[in-house]
Parts: sequence; C-alpha cells; structure tokens
Amino acid sequence: TFDLKKEAAYSLLNIAIVGQCLGDMPVEQLIPEFIDFVRSQDDELVRMGVQFIVLLFDQMPENRGVDMLRTAAPEGVEALENLMAVTDDDDTRATVSALIDRYYGEDDDEEEG
Repeated sequence: TFDLKKEAAYSLLNIAIVGQCLGDMPVEQLIPEFIDFVRSQDDELVRMGVQFIVLLFDQMPENRGVDMLRTAAPEGVEALENLMAVTDDDDTRATVSALIDRYYGEDDDEEEG
C-alpha cells in the first residue's frame, strides 16, 4: 500500500501542477497525508510533501492555504520546522523556510507590495 500511496500522491501533484486545480481536490483530506510525507525518511516523499504545501499556499487565494494547513494538520508547521532542522538539502531548507515565513505572515513579497 505504501507504493500505491506514493504513486497516487505523485499523480495528484502532477494534476495539480499542470491543471492548477488543487482547489478541485479534497485538499483537507490530503493535507495530513502530505504532512506525513514531510516527516518521512524517504527524500522523494519529503520533496513531494513540501511541493504539495507550496502548491497549497500558491494556488489557494487569500492565504486560504495557510488556514487550511492550520485546520487540517495543526502539527504541519512543526513538521516543516523539524524538516528544516534536519535536512541536508539546501533547496529543501530554503523552500521550507519560505513556507514557514508565509505561515507566520512574514512573506517578504506581500510586505513590499
């Protein structure tokens, strides 16, 4: 079932990226699953989990993605903070840092605009 879950997540991410249709998916049910990926020891799953959160924040209007993360997975930001502390991948660390800033409303782009 693990491989099936991984393949399903990969397919959902591709659909969301290409179709920019994350809002048409059962996002509230998907968030906890992708947060579990962020906690994974599998680098590919970690990247998929982070990518999902990026899409969530980017595709949902008016900070709705942040609100959805807070509601569907209150431990989500803690998982991101833990990942930032343990990852050796500089790109992942930078992406997660930006997500955490957005979560706490410290997005530099919004402050300048």
